Amino acid sequence: MPVVLATYPLLAGVPRADELFNLVFFVVLASVLVQGASVPFAARLLGLDAPAAARRDYPLEFNPVGGLKSELKEVSVTDGTAWAGRAVIDLELPSGLLIVLIARGFEFIQSSGGTTLAPGDTLLVLGDGEAIDRARAQAQSPDPGVEPDGHTEGESDPHSSSPAGSLKTPEDGG
Repeated sequence: MPVVLATYPLLAGVPRADELFNLVFFVVLASVLVQGASVPFAARLLGLDAPAAARRDYPLEFNPVGGLKSELKEVSVTDGTAWAGRAVIDLELPSGLLIVLIARGFEFIQSSGGTTLAPGDTLLVLGDGEAIDRARAQAQSPDPGVEPDGHTEGESDPHSSSPAGSLKTPEDGG
């Protein structure tokens, strides 16, 4: 933009306009070179130079058209969450959400009701934004059957001092 503005005095025939144009051109060129060369250094200095996250390539493509309010998004399944180790039919998916594909490692699995989800799976889901947000919240919520200490509900911890985890000895009357 400054270079364009510097051409107006040239066109108007102002004395020494060529010197003004050369000065503006030099300043703009120097500014671009300095800023362009300093961006990578500043990014490293601020810790913002991380490589872009690798994106998985899916064997299908989604081209939204007018009238379709759905989106195609990824939902991750992590260990210890409500969806890990459960069959798709048992998930109580939000209304209007469809699991299109399951990525497990380097394989793709077509989802059916009997498909059991594993930690590390990435689900490709189709639905409106609200349904996808609810699904993500469900997928990341803690598994109600696993206690915070990692034991399954009802399982006793042999190192626990609670009555369920203790053994009766003859001294205790047992």
